Amino acid sequence: MQPECILRVDDLTTKERLHLSLRFVEVPDLTKKKVAVSGIVLGTAAASFGGDPDRITEDTGTRRFVQNSNLDFAFVTYNATNAKPLVMQARLFRDGKNVYSGAEIPIEVGNQPDLNRLLVNGSVKLTPDLDAGDYFLQIVILERDEKKKVPQVVQWVDFEIEN
Repeated sequence: MQPECILRVDDLTTKERLHLSLRFVEVPDLTKKKVAVSGIVLGTAAASFGGDPDRITEDTGTRRFVQNSNLDFAFVTYNATNAKPLVMQARLFRDGKNVYSGAEIPIEVGNQPDLNRLLVNGSVKLTPDLDAGDYFLQIVILERDEKKKVPQVVQWVDFEIEN
């Protein structure tokens, strides 16, 4: 199911449309007990400014980043208790072309209290060779099971790189 959310802002004095935003929100069916992924939250970690790497600063939720900064992201993986070891891969797309594919990184369970809801975070360096413009961050979750083929779980979010 993909509910549609539309926000429209009009200037009542000039009758101009100031902004129109269209987003689809995918609501995973958790009753099937298959691995699912929440939406992705973007931000800039305090580590980018020499602070504590485990603390996200007040700009969480931003979608505009500058070249040579870190694109930090977080999401929740659901129903991981029934899964084989999970790995995550981050990819960047611009104009439909893959411009970055990160390494497959194991999702660590660590000290998380609820294995049905794993908080996962990561970071991609927005190198200077990435031109200003619109991009998509795609997160791919793979279940490593040697005995059967398990479909990958994919989630994405758009963002912008500014000069």
